[in-house]
Amino acid sequence: MDRSLEHARGLLERARGDLATFECLSGDPAVPFWSAGFHAQQAVEKAIKAAIAFRGVEYPFTHDIQRLLEILKQEGGGSPPEEGLLPSLTPYAVAARYDDALDRVIVQGMVDVSRMLLLAQTVIGWAGRICEPESLPPSP
Repeated sequence: MDRSLEHARGLLERARGDLATFECLSGDPAVPFWSAGFHAQQAVEKAIKAAIAFRGVEYPFTHDIQRLLEILKQEGGGSPPEEGLLPSLTPYAVAARYDDALDRVIVQGMVDVSRMLLLAQTVIGWAGRICEPESLPPSP
């Protein structure tokens, strides 16, 4: 298997793991939204990095979803669904885990757990169609 493809699929598998963790945590009312949101952000970040890696492109060590989307576009990788909303997850990677930044995250409005879930599921599905095309049913 091509090294880029292997790396991309590894990232996609980790994105799915973050999604599963988010799903578990977000259903528990004792878990703060910002803590669960970290895993939604990580799922989206890794799915985008998988799409970049699939193209054989190295990506920077960053949690900045907007920056990753720009790299993906520059490399001809297109755009995932809901592209405009995805950067609103970025603060959950680091900033939202610290008290002084939590208010900025709330102001940005991405506190709806069901929306986070839908975004993560959608982007992982999109990345899966890129990185695992052989798993799709054959066209009629």
